[in-house]
Amino acid sequence: MNITLTNVDKNNYEDVCDLSVAESQYDYVAENMWSLVESKFNPSYQTRAICLDEKPVDFSCGCLKQLREYQFGYLW
Repeated sequence: MNITLTNVDKNNYEDVCDLSVAESQYDYVAENMWSLVESKFNPSYQTRAICLDEKPVDFSCGCLKQLREYQFGYLW
């Protein structure tokens, strides 16, 4: 079993978009497709596919911003 964080690119974005969350999470988490679109227009967003044996099984989108002298980030 090999778990990796992989850049989302033209080779795996469809698999990432096909991932879904439990129905109980719909009100809290955007569909992966929308997060990928947002990442293309917000340069501070970084997306990764969480892969198990090279197959995307989850998705991470993070934002790294700098506000004055402080740098902070968050994941969703």
